[in-house]
Amino acid sequence: MIYFNPSSNPKITELYLFLVQYSNSDTELWYGGHSDVNYIISIFTENDIEELVNDLKDWEPPYLTNLSHALTADDDRGDPAVRSYIYAHIFLSLSDYHIFNIMDDFSYLKNSNQMIVPIIERIKDKLNQFDFLNYDKVSLGMSREIIDELQQTL
Repeated sequence: MIYFNPSSNPKITELYLFLVQYSNSDTELWYGGHSDVNYIISIFTENDIEELVNDLKDWEPPYLTNLSHALTADDDRGDPAVRSYIYAHIFLSLSDYHIFNIMDDFSYLKNSNQMIVPIIERIKDKLNQFDFLNYDKVSLGMSREIIDELQQTL
């Protein structure tokens, strides 16, 4: 695994290093919503958020998966719409079997606001094009319904 974050943004570096530090922790830590992750993100500016989502494509899948679990956990830190927006970018960044690790939290996108509008089509395309052959058809259908609902309401 790569333990280097090329970001010059100290907030993104702090988040990345936190994920690296706890990367070998039990998944319950991440499913339980590591509040430190959401606190770090809660102090991001809009520019920090955009820089983060642009950097995600270069991050290792396990870090993205852990970040996704922390973002979608029941935690009152940080704006749920921002957390949803970052989750959506993680979804777009992952491929292969790694995407299955975050699909169960897809309903978190219901917390989205106007921030997600520019990428809704990309999410919809990925849901329609990715090989979800071994994924639960009911859950996949519900994921598609969530995206359709967002397109109609935002």
